[in-house]
Amino acid sequence: MTRSEELPPPLPDSVLDRNAWDQAVAGNSNAALIFFLARNPDSPYASAARQMLASRRAPDPPGTARAVAGPDAGIIEAFDAARLSGDSGALDGFIASYGNYPLAAEALRLKSR
Repeated sequence: MTRSEELPPPLPDSVLDRNAWDQAVAGNSNAALIFFLARNPDSPYASAARQMLASRRAPDPPGTARAVAGPDAGIIEAFDAARLSGDSGALDGFIASYGNYPLAAEALRLKSR
């Protein structure tokens, strides 16, 4: 029996954060930024993601969320629709429907502004 090579050590969190952020920026979409925030709400890049997302005032083309988030596409689209509506009732509806999803905290943050 031969010994397999040892696995390399895991990447540091700072590298993982930067890779995820670079991927979100490269995605050039609301969905990519929202997906980043859903997975990395406390990242050093989260504030920049929120600022970029706030400047985006039109929905993504159909299919963008599916390409970015796969099975979570519906949640990403629902968050974006609530965010773009500017209506706190829409954010409340999102929170009621997806309260266990990480973006519920982001919806609460938007409501408090």
